[in-house]
Amino acid sequence: MVAAATISGARSFRSVADYVADLTPEALARLGARRHPVTGQPVPPSEATIRRTVKDVDADEADTIVGTWLHAKVMAGVVTPKAWRGLALDGKTLKGAWEEVDTGAGKVRLFSALTHAEGVVVGQRKIPDNTGEQAQMIPLLDQVAAAQPGDQQPGDQQPGDLSGVVVTADALHVHRCNVEQILERNGEYVLTVKRNQPILRNTIKDLFADANGSFPPCPRHV
Repeated sequence: MVAAATISGARSFRSVADYVADLTPEALARLGARRHPVTGQPVPPSEATIRRTVKDVDADEADTIVGTWLHAKVMAGVVTPKAWRGLALDGKTLKGAWEEVDTGAGKVRLFSALTHAEGVVVGQRKIPDNTGEQAQMIPLLDQVAAAQPGDQQPGDQQPGDLSGVVVTADALHVHRCNVEQILERNGEYVLTVKRNQPILRNTIKDLFADANGSFPPCPRHV
């Protein structure tokens, strides 16, 4: 019910409750509302029930479950899988989301894995306040790998297999340790290199420059 309300524009527990209260009995039944013990009609939950239920949900576990389900849909051919699968990693600050903590409110930062071809988020992790995206890269990739059919079961400590996966990310993730771990998991990577890695950038520039030190013209067709 919360998902349906949020998709429809609800941005608070009150607005979710208002949305649910306006649903038809048929819609409430399809969304799993409990039924009145006497009338048998579906009953919309109160704002307090919605608030309590949402706060009791483990957000990380919910992300894993949803990502695993979406990943299974992609791999099953609901969205046709490709021989090589591009997986884009990117972090975002969740718009309009504030976390209720004892020390005050703070923006919720998420780090997500998105399939290139289908545009499906198959993995997502919350970035703790004391870390950044770099520290979440390998745990996120292992989470995605664990969702692939035939891989290790939950709780298995072995790293996941990234065979057939090409990881793409921005310049923030040009980090030797993470790159080596992607390769160890049989994955490939395409990363943007900028001036925050001057030695590597100059090395790449030299490799692609011609004898005169200038870059060849870009081809019109790839």
